[in-house]
Amino acid sequence: MTVGCIGTGMMGGALLRGIVKEVLPSDIMVYDADLEKAKLLADELNVKVASDIIDLAKKCDYIIIAVKPAHFYSVINEISSCLTLNKVLISIAAG
Repeated sequence: MTVGCIGTGMMGGALLRGIVKEVLPSDIMVYDADLEKAKLLADELNVKVASDIIDLAKKCDYIIIAVKPAHFYSVINEISSCLTLNKVLISIAAG
């Protein structure tokens, strides 16, 4: 089982800090449009940083979308070609 998180802000970071207690860090990948923010969280939790959003979507079984609601549809559109019936999407976007 691999877990990916798109968005490493306050909410994405909080979720990952809990998930890392249950999932091996080597099975967790993060991505953020702000690469420095993603690297900081990845270093803190000892998880991987995806080279891009498509890389994360292809490699992860569970994909957490932790972006602001205004960015939700652009993220979905960008990763839609990578989604299969075997993937689970989890969104924390309000609304």
